[in-house]
Order: sequence, then structure tokens, then C-alpha cells
Amino acid sequence: MYQKILELYNGIPTLESSRLTLRRMLAKDYLDMYEYASNPIVSQYLL
Repeated sequence: MYQKILELYNGIPTLESSRLTLRRMLAKDYLDMYEYASNPIVSQYLL
């Protein structure tokens, strides 16, 4: 199961425009993710 999850996340491409970059989540993103997820106004729409 874990291997299938890794394969799924490793296959996510990076999408870039002049104003935005969308990429897969990385372990180093955890503090930023915690910050927005702990805001109830934001998390009601995202989580």
C-alpha cells in the first residue's frame, strides 16, 4: 500500500505559470501546511 502511495505522489508533475507554481507536497512543507490548516476560516474550505 505504501509503495502505491509513493508511486502516486512521485508521478505528480510540477505545473508553472508566470504567477503560480503547483508541485507535489514535500516533508519540508509541514509547517506551512500546519499554519493554514490551523486557521478555521481557511480550513473550512480546504480540509
